[in-house]
Amino acid sequence: MKFSRIDNTLIGFFILVFISSIYLLVVVQNNQEHVSQALEIGTIKEVNNSVKKRHYTMLTWHNAAVTDALQEDDVIFTSENSSALLMFNDGSLLNIEGDSLIRLKGEHGIILEKGQIQINNEQSSDPSKLTITLAQKNNQKLTMGENSIFKLSKNNDNIEINSIKGNGSLSSQDNTSEIKNGQNFNIEKNKIKKINLS
Repeated sequence: MKFSRIDNTLIGFFILVFISSIYLLVVVQNNQEHVSQALEIGTIKEVNNSVKKRHYTMLTWHNAAVTDALQEDDVIFTSENSSALLMFNDGSLLNIEGDSLIRLKGEHGIILEKGQIQINNEQSSDPSKLTITLAQKNNQKLTMGENSIFKLSKNNDNIEINSIKGNGSLSSQDNTSEIKNGQNFNIEKNKIKKINLS
């Protein structure tokens, strides 16, 4: 039996779709297995308006709900006029304001992609381990001291850090700056500036 050029093209197309479907199925199953084995690091305590959650390896977003478990590599997105309160296993609290995107990295890490967050480690059983990655390119990180509350805001390359209570340190590939109680810092285009408030 001879096939026309159109028939051969269609057969080739369907074979390609079949192989792609099998590949995607295997990838999704592997990702789901990875998610099911991921370490639980906390729970969602409050959700206001539209808050979405997904695992870093998954494509689809889900509506976040109170008591949802948090796993390492979860990504949380809050739309405008939305907020979420997360509680980690060590007792630290993370408040995420509207129009923000964060990724939970391991048990004690937060990557602030954009938006505004407030972190409170006053009830933490191990406060010195909590780190917030601000810029992944040059490894800028904020490490909080004990009994601290920090507010952070990131918009494009501009980052503002406010110590509401307690101390911390801001480190990058080049240097480390100590942040004292009540101090404010601004990072613009990777340059760290202390802001003196009058």
